[in-house]
Amino acid sequence: MTRLFGPEWGELCAGHSRHWAKRCGRPVSRLCFADKLAFVLTPDWLYLLMTRATGELYEYMQKSATGRQVRLALRPRNRPASPPPTPRPG
Repeated sequence: MTRLFGPEWGELCAGHSRHWAKRCGRPVSRLCFADKLAFVLTPDWLYLLMTRATGELYEYMQKSATGRQVRLALRPRNRPASPPPTPRPG
């Protein structure tokens, strides 16, 4: 990114990942926090489409299976956790 857009943009992108920033001895950038907010602010269908397209969803699910990351809840936020009760006849 530095070669394409200059050193300021390169620094911003280099601090995007908490893991990578720590590994390289860099501070976490504002882009990291903006990325975390995308999960909250983006509609479910669009977020899932984007994360599937980039492979990010697969990576998170693989890490969650090994216990390295919290499991993602794929249930849309606007749906109830359990099905509605069945009406009784009568």
